[in-house]
Amino acid sequence: MGFEFTATAVREATSVPAHQTLSLTLADATGQTSIVTVTAELARMLACVLGEFAGAVPSAMGTAQRPRSFAVGAGTHERAVMLRFEQSTPYQFAAEDAFRLAHALLEQCEVFAEQSPTSLQ
Repeated sequence: MGFEFTATAVREATSVPAHQTLSLTLADATGQTSIVTVTAELARMLACVLGEFAGAVPSAMGTAQRPRSFAVGAGTHERAVMLRFEQSTPYQFAAEDAFRLAHALLEQCEVFAEQSPTSLQ
């Protein structure tokens, strides 16, 4: 008999193209993990089911994006710090704003570093 596991986060997703499978490491609110491996066919069916469910349930904050790459540079025609995620339109910051953003990011990283991995849910 199976057991119920209420996943709240995807910790890792690993595809094995040779076997046409996807292994998902899911975590619950307490940090406990469970690995589920699905075939490509089941992944297609789940994509439809999950897409319908996600569209039917209102979201408090939308889906967070996790960019795979970013670039930081300087403005060409004016004094500005430029920040671009993947291939999106770059964001332009005044130096003071870029400095405040950098400090806010560092402060949040310090908070995460002080917490145990299971308390980050």
